[in-house]
This record gives sequence, C-alpha cells and structure tokens, in this order.
Amino acid sequence: WKETAFSAIIPALLAKQCDAILSQLFDKPQRREVVDFTNYMYSSQSLLVPKGNPKNVKGLEDLSGLKAAVDNGTTIQSLLEEQNKKFKEAGKPEVTVTVFPKDSDARQALQIGQVDVYGTTLETAAFFLQKAGHIFDIGGEPFAKIKTGIATRKGETEMHDAVQKAFESMKADGTYKKLLAKWGLEGDAIE
Repeated sequence: WKETAFSAIIPALLAKQCDAILSQLFDKPQRREVVDFTNYMYSSQSLLVPKGNPKNVKGLEDLSGLKAAVDNGTTIQSLLEEQNKKFKEAGKPEVTVTVFPKDSDARQALQIGQVDVYGTTLETAAFFLQKAGHIFDIGGEPFAKIKTGIATRKGETEMHDAVQKAFESMKADGTYKKLLAKWGLEGDAIE
C-alpha cells in the first residue's frame, strides 16, 4: 500500500510503482487508453459546505465570486474550470479555485474558513459528514454521475482478471451490498 498524490497515481501505475489503483478513479475514455478498469460503483460530484450552508450553495452556478477548494487532477477541478468560462462569458465574477495535493488539506481549508466550498466526490463528502456532520453539510444535489473503478495496467490481463474475479465474488456473497449499505451508498451500486 502506497499513498500517492491523486495527480500522480496513473503515472505511478504505468511506471510499475504499484500494481493497481484503488482510489475511486473515474472511468473516462482518455484513461481507458492507458489503463483497464474493473468498475465497482458509480460516483458523483458534490459540494461540501459549512454547516447550515451560509452561502446557499446548491450547485456550480452558485459559486460565482466564492472560493472553492479541490484536489489536484480531479474531475471537479475540470468542472470548475468549465464553470469559470461560463461565468466569464456571462460577465460574472469567477470562482477562485485553490488546488490542494490531498483531500484532507482541502477539507481543512473549508473547516477553517479559507474557502467557502470544497468540491469533491459524493463519497468523500459523505465520509466527512459521517465524521464531522456537526461542521459540514452538502450544498445541493450530487451531479456528474460516472462509473468509478480499480485500474490496472493496460493489457496486464492476469492482474485485471484477478481484480474482476474478486469483485464478482464480493457481489455473489453479499459483501458488496453490505459495504455500500454501511456507508449509505446503495444508490451507487453497479449491478
């Protein structure tokens, strides 16, 4: 097990510094060019906000003029860049995006008031809510649903097949559904 900055996980896999990526990696066409996926659930983006949602954030369109934290190399970082283009075209103030190397730093920036919102996956936000629901809320509804999975090096069928077999075994014996239920993620199941 090796913790790696999110922006470096695919390069680490390709450089054979690890055998698989277990980091809620979104299954995107450009990633499929270099890795194989075993999809294990859906994921969505969400906006973690201070308790009570004082800025009344319901979605990306509400972030004009606000400050947001994101992890480097994440989907939400790209979505905020796209949203800033829309704000600019509409003559509205852009969202100020601060990029952090890891989620705990981004979460802390929100917790101490350096930013107004932390853009992350629904699963990460749900984890922080479970641990610190007295401090945080989710602003609005989840968005940008996508499959997520475990990545292995392209063409390394032995490793890919072993991961796929383990996942199918967890589904067959009920472990998969129990884990999703434990974390309140039943709606993200892949059948």
